[in-house]
Amino acid sequence: GKMPLPDGTNAEKEDPTPPLGWTSAEDLKDVKLYGFKASPPVAKIAVILKYYGVNFDFVKLSPGSGVTAKSSYKKIPVLTASGRTVNDSYVISKHILQACAPGSFDPAVEEEITFGLQPAIEAECFETGDELKTYAMAFGLVSWIVPSFIVGLISPSASIRKKHPDLKPALEYGKNFRAKIGTQPFAGGSEPACADLSYYGTIYTFIFAKCPTAVAHLKDADLEDWYKRMQEKVPGDF
Repeated sequence: GKMPLPDGTNAEKEDPTPPLGWTSAEDLKDVKLYGFKASPPVAKIAVILKYYGVNFDFVKLSPGSGVTAKSSYKKIPVLTASGRTVNDSYVISKHILQACAPGSFDPAVEEEITFGLQPAIEAECFETGDELKTYAMAFGLVSWIVPSFIVGLISPSASIRKKHPDLKPALEYGKNFRAKIGTQPFAGGSEPACADLSYYGTIYTFIFAKCPTAVAHLKDADLEDWYKRMQEKVPGDF
């Protein structure tokens, strides 16, 4: 693995050192989730915490600022719990799931959602200024309409595609996921699993904002009924 960041916290995709040692939900104390509500990876972590009944405080944090002035990691989300700081939604979800539902974390699924579905749906939803405006207005982020500010928060399509040259259409990720569900209520069977929680959390902000591209995504991938079932499992906003 790579070295920790200068402040001792983990780099992206790297486990925190020393190991967190979280083996049950009881190990997660004084949980704080840092980020802002319009961020898909922040919503994903909130969904996982809510589903497993982990109480947490939501602390508003914009990308680029860091949890403290000395923080090396400037992206969101960041989770603090039991005196430790964990960066990066992929790593955070891994460690929450290892504590709350041991053995349920599926690296292949989580990678496809974090590095496939999420940039794909962002790129497609923000192809036009209209949808970006719809999204920004839904979260009261009027300042996003100023393009120079948008760049630091959710990259417009061209830069997302440049960063992820092998990106497949979001519908392809959707159909793969739909195949995992099959005839069951959830990909996890009778109850949501890692895949359900991450997929739902990732697309949640776009559906909340009524982005036409995301609404069409659920319809075209035949995920509308599944989405309603997930809303019942993880009710309300966070």
